[in-house]
Amino acid sequence: LKHHSTPPPICAECCSCKDCPCAQRHAGQEMAKSMEQDSAAPKAWSMQADNVHSPLFWAISTVAFSTLAYVCLWPNSCAAASVCADTHQAVPYNLNMHAVSGLSMVLLMELMSLVSTYQGVRETSALVPEIRSRCLPSLLLILMYMVHIGQHAVFTAGWTPWYANTFAQLGGVLDFRPVYTLTFVEWMVNVPLLLVLAGHCALGRPFNEVTKPVLLTNFYIVLSWAALLTTSEPLRWMLVAVTFVMYGTASMSMLQWVADYFQEASKELSNRTLRPCLSVGLIALFAAYGVVYLFAITGVLSVRAERVCFLSLSVSAKLAFSATFVAIRTKDYHNTFSSLLKKMSSSNLGLVSILRGSFDFVLPCDVDASGCCRMPKGSADLRSLAAILGQPLAGSDVGELLGDAKERVAFTSYVTNTLRQAQKYHALNDATLSPDGDWSGSDQQHLPPIAQVLNCSLATGGQLDAAGRPKTVQCSIHLSVVPRLAFAFQDKWQVVAAVRLHGVSLPEEEALALVDEENVVSPYDVEENKGKMSGMLASLSDIAKLGASA
Repeated sequence: LKHHSTPPPICAECCSCKDCPCAQRHAGQEMAKSMEQDSAAPKAWSMQADNVHSPLFWAISTVAFSTLAYVCLWPNSCAAASVCADTHQAVPYNLNMHAVSGLSMVLLMELMSLVSTYQGVRETSALVPEIRSRCLPSLLLILMYMVHIGQHAVFTAGWTPWYANTFAQLGGVLDFRPVYTLTFVEWMVNVPLLLVLAGHCALGRPFNEVTKPVLLTNFYIVLSWAALLTTSEPLRWMLVAVTFVMYGTASMSMLQWVADYFQEASKELSNRTLRPCLSVGLIALFAAYGVVYLFAITGVLSVRAERVCFLSLSVSAKLAFSATFVAIRTKDYHNTFSSLLKKMSSSNLGLVSILRGSFDFVLPCDVDASGCCRMPKGSADLRSLAAILGQPLAGSDVGELLGDAKERVAFTSYVTNTLRQAQKYHALNDATLSPDGDWSGSDQQHLPPIAQVLNCSLATGGQLDAAGRPKTVQCSIHLSVVPRLAFAFQDKWQVVAAVRLHGVSLPEEEALALVDEENVVSPYDVEENKGKMSGMLASLSDIAKLGASA
């Protein structure tokens, strides 16, 4: 049997030989097809399960169930019955007008919050990859307010109750009582939004856990509406009983959210005890709705009292959700940026350590608009440098310490150039380092500026050389600008001045004491380190002893 160098098509002749490469390849293809078919079934089931837990499936299920109930009942319109229309006209509309006005103001506030939140998340997501999106709660609240405002606007403008049906005529006092179908429609839209806010946004529960309470709640809302319109008294109370059973089942699922949340949520999570209050509050709110519903279906409450109760409960719940998420968002932002500042502080410690490995002194300084670079007061590094130069340095201008006028002009230009680089937008705002170690942006405009060093000399106080001129110490100075806060009012910059001396060394015993762990202290701890020469963590001579290049 002839074997080809390139794989020929499968033929009956080749497959008759078991050892033939063609037959082996054919068997491998059949096995791959079988494995692909076996793996396709779980993937299909997984996709179907994901579709079941999607909001689109919730909407389709609710519309289908409510349509089926409407077709089965086919209720009479309240506008067609004069008694029902007259009862509707007796209900005052001033409360609906107040609700539209108040909720419109809250809607405007949420719109502004959504815009500002989106802008903030978009700008900080590159710098803080773990920051969670804050836009979803605001978006859901806006949708909820728009639906609620639309409902009350219809109540305010519509004198003809086309949006209401007539209570089933069973020969009692409830005959021709208006049943506001529009209110039940608003509940079927807004209640899932409330559940998503309480379960997914506040407690972090996945959608597969939110699906059951959402569907159960929407289904028992439809059943409670059907109980008011059915012409069978036993069927009415059976539907009422089923409604409360479904409410209890949905409430148990919501309580399970809270239990799982407390088991999984981190102790450092912001508003850890406030978040479950939304779920527990919804359970209490739906119970209050049920009490008002029972009083209305038994005739204890009038139509006006029923409307006032439902309106008060609905508006109060939505305002409570808005206030709660304002508190959650505010605390989240504070915690996020506090954590970011702590990480930046840790990074700053590493950068200062790098500076100390190449320079002898690291001094925080203030630079004003004129370019004057003032040294700090009480810094341990400053006291060490002052002891070497033999003159006090606290609060003095670095430029005044230089040896001659030419070096002062060069230093002023150096300060001006450093500040100009820092003021550029791309210098500090767009230059971000990714976790992989790459700078953001593929072009050179997003790279941070290259560090520069000025070689100059520092004058010593009261010491003269053989020619009668003040003695100087050769040094290298590096300036690094500390990013300024966006809300800083003063036109002042903070810089870190790193100084490296040439031809000057400390005594061996003192140098060893400077790197002793017990003597390593913060340069800003003035009171505890007063009079101590322990501000330097390491000198260039120490780096050389460790085998590194000085």
